[in-house]
Formats: sequence, C-alpha cells, structure tokens
Amino acid sequence: MASPLAAIPYDLRHACVSFWLRSGLSLAETARRAGQSVAVLQRYYAKVLDG
Repeated sequence: MASPLAAIPYDLRHACVSFWLRSGLSLAETARRAGQSVAVLQRYYAKVLDG
C-alpha cells in the first residue's frame, strides 16, 4: 500500500512553483529554479499563468 505522504513533496513543489509565478517571477527563472523547461512550465501551470 502506498503512503498518502508520498504526494506531499509533489504538492509542496507545485505550491512553490505556483507561488513564484503568482509573485511575478519570470517564466525563465521559475523554470530554472524548478529544473524544467519553460514549455513544460507553461503546459502544467497554465491555470496559474492565466490567472
């Protein structure tokens, strides 16, 4: 049985990336900090980017 705590690191990462984007950090810097490309960031965080 998988632990329900297994999702917490991902949830924290998602919250952090969302916070950076809402705070006005550039896409390029947010992507660099998150270790992913701008294209991936735009795909998975489009709701945050659209407001």
